[in-house]
Amino acid sequence: MTRRHLIQVKELAELVRNHGGILGAIEYGVASTEIADPEIANAWRQIEIRYRQLRPSLSTVSRVLKKAA
Repeated sequence: MTRRHLIQVKELAELVRNHGGILGAIEYGVASTEIADPEIANAWRQIEIRYRQLRPSLSTVSRVLKKAA
């Protein structure tokens, strides 16, 4: 996601709300490097790291559950 300005906390809250939560906003493309507030940007970066680690397992579980349905 390319932005011309850093995302302020109020904007971030709206993005999270509009995209179904923090993970939805990350999937949409909101990156920690685009967040103005350093405390939130650092926490967001930690979530991005953990989400990248979890993604393969989430995909596997999702695939198996879809087959079972």
